[in-house]
Parts: sequence; structure tokens; C-alpha cells
Amino acid sequence: MTMELHQLLRAAIADQPRAEYVNELISVCQKIATLFLQRKSLAGRLNRRVLSLPIEDLALDSIAELFRQDECGRLQKMIHYFENLPLESLTEEELLSQLRRLVFSKVNQSIFRMYNELDPGFGKILRNIKIALQSSQKFTESDRFGEPHLTPSLCETLEHLPPMDAEELLTLLRPHVNGTETIPALLEILSYALREQSDKCRTVPQTMVAAVFRSLYYPGEEVARAQNHDFFIAEDARSVIEHSCLSVKTDIMPKYLKKNLSPELIECYFTVIREYLHAKIIENDGEAFSYFESLRRKMPDLSREEYCRCHKSRIEYLGSLVFERSVQELKKCL
Repeated sequence: MTMELHQLLRAAIADQPRAEYVNELISVCQKIATLFLQRKSLAGRLNRRVLSLPIEDLALDSIAELFRQDECGRLQKMIHYFENLPLESLTEEELLSQLRRLVFSKVNQSIFRMYNELDPGFGKILRNIKIALQSSQKFTESDRFGEPHLTPSLCETLEHLPPMDAEELLTLLRPHVNGTETIPALLEILSYALREQSDKCRTVPQTMVAAVFRSLYYPGEEVARAQNHDFFIAEDARSVIEHSCLSVKTDIMPKYLKKNLSPELIECYFTVIREYLHAKIIENDGEAFSYFESLRRKMPDLSREEYCRCHKSRIEYLGSLVFERSVQELKKCL
């Protein structure tokens, strides 16, 4: 961004905004939407017919409604969203988070609309899932990273375990169905199957559930996946994470060596922190990450008691420093 987000927003949602400010805000939002769609694509969470559109075009189309201007040129949707927020008291990070939330919501709404237009069968399944959930007590609905997720009610979520992908979910459900079940019946089967397994996280994206249900109805249909992966964004993020780790490690190394921490232990901390930031920033799934489990893979004799006593506060503090530095660097890419 060529100007602070606070300044840009104030200029773009003014009564008579100048075209260059509106265009710059559109560019920022398009980049946020593109990153979001890239992550969905890399995770295989976009219907393949939607993926036939270029990601940048899909991103721009998804946010277009936010920038409809009235007869005076005002961005009414933006004004309505931000007018009740205490803009002056929000930090740049908090304001960016609010903008991301708005963009994510619009992207998800747009994808749902496109599913209905480009793939009516898939859209119908997704719509029927939403309707069935209104009267079902089998699931808790949540929003993770701008995407609706489902978790079986009243059970351990197992969020410390890896997320389940579409193929794994299809394999999990297939023995329990014959392809003639209604959507409510499939949701009951899904709830039961997720509860019965304990190898993967029990929280699953709603659109992935719809894609799997479609495959159960039509066995010849391939589970929706991205066919053309663009790794440039992920590589940029990896570079930022690595640079931030090296920078923080250089800053703290003398202090920690004076406390008799070995260089090997410090390097072990930063290896774990890299894994955490890769999950949180690149895979957008940091909630499932466990510092303790990751560190124990490198220190097999580590107990939870020893971790809490000797390592927890240090590694979480260092992780927060690297995360904050990475966020600052990634903001410069917007």
C-alpha cells in the first residue's frame, strides 16, 4: 500500500471520494480476495468449474458489489460497514483484520452464488445442507478464516490433529451410504463418522462437505479440487517467515546464550516456530497446531510438565515476535 490503511479508508469512503483512492482500495481488497481464493484453491476447497475462471478475475468479481457507487460517487457498502467501527482507535492490524473479514464474507457469498449459476447440482446440495442445519442438533457451526465449518456437537473437536481432506472424508463416509440418502440423513452419518474417528480434526469446511456429498450421489464425479496450483504466494510467505525467524533469532541470541540456553535448543525453537507460522499463514490452519507436540517430535523424551516449566513461555513469546514481524512484512505486499 502506498498510504496507511486508515488514511486510505477515510479517503475512499468520503462523501466525494477521488478515483485514485477508490482504485487503490479496490486493489488492496482484490489482493486480499486473491490470497483467500489461492488458499482455498491449494486446499482443494473450490468447485472445479469455478476454478475455470482466473483467480484474479474471480477475486475482482467477488468484491465488485462492495464498490458500487451511488449517484454522488459514494461507496455505500463500505460506508455502512465501517461507519459503526471506532476507526481512530483501531490499529492498522485491527483495521486490516476488519477489512479482511468483510472481503472474506463477500468472497464466500460470491462463491455460493457462482456454485448456483455454474453448477446448479452442487449449489442445491450446499443450499440443502444450510437448510438442514437450521433444524439439526448434530453440528456446531463456526467461521474459520472466513469459511463456514461444521463440528459434531458435544464432542472433542481434536483441533490439535491434522485437518481431514476431501478424499479422506469421502473414504470415511462411503462405507455408511448407498447414494440414496437425503441431506439430513447424510449429515447424521457425517456426524457419526466424524465422532467415531480419532485420527484427524473433527471440524470440516462446509463446502468440502457439499463436494463429498455430491461425490456420494454421483460416484463418477471427482471430488472438487484445484487443478492448477499457483505457489508464488506461498513461496513469498515462506521467504518472509524465514527472514523474520532469522531477524528475531539474531536479536535474541546473545540474551538467551547468557541464560545458558544452547544454540541447538534455540534452533530447535525456531524450527518449531517455522512450522507454526507455515500452518497459520500459508495453510491458514494455525488453530490445529500444537507447540508442545511439534517440540516433542524433536525432543522425544519431553514431558508436558517439563514443556510447561522450561519451554512454553519462551517458545510462545518468540513465536509471537516472529508472527508480528511476519505480518508487518506481509502487509507491505498488499
